[in-house]
Amino acid sequence: MKSTRFMNEISDRAWIQQLRDQLGDVVPNSYQTPRPVTPGLTYGRHAGPPKFDARQASVLLLCYQDSDAQWKIPLVVRAQSGDVHSGQIAFPGGRLEADETPQQAALRECAEETGAIVQSEMVQGQLNPTFVYASRHWVHVFVAVCQEEPAWIPCEREVDCLIHLPVSAVFEEQRFSSFLMERNNLKFPAPSLEWESHQIWGATRHILSDFAEILANSE
Repeated sequence: MKSTRFMNEISDRAWIQQLRDQLGDVVPNSYQTPRPVTPGLTYGRHAGPPKFDARQASVLLLCYQDSDAQWKIPLVVRAQSGDVHSGQIAFPGGRLEADETPQQAALRECAEETGAIVQSEMVQGQLNPTFVYASRHWVHVFVAVCQEEPAWIPCEREVDCLIHLPVSAVFEEQRFSSFLMERNNLKFPAPSLEWESHQIWGATRHILSDFAEILANSE
């Protein structure tokens, strides 16, 4: 994938408009109608339709420019809380609250978990939603662009630390690999992206790959 134009010209409003056009206004598939039971992982862990009892959640993929004019994506390392996603690397996000839209949830969760205040006008659009198999969440993915670095105040209760992933990393093929995952008597290859000492996998890696395709199509 080529990233030269993205890395050099994303500050140009015309490029951001192209990003918005590529993202579009994605309408999530309905999950209100029960579906026939299918074997586990029939579609892959994140590529298939959500189950009828999936819970709605939202995450925010934020591109921000740091003090060195480098574009980065903040990720959170989940605190060890004992749930299925403890210790995993994720985008800021969580479940929708009552009377809350998916976008409102994404912006609220980002502020609560990282301290970053992202205004609604910074949101450029959505990626396709993804089904998180392990916790049965149907996740809306919003993409925002901020041309200055937010003030980070991670939530100690929910976040162990923040990772600031350079956008350029999603184009570096040598960072992509896989490892053997064992879960609930299932063994399957789990694609991953390596950054420093971190192994980014699961839904987070899946979403980053989707975003890389959007960036490539915007050039």
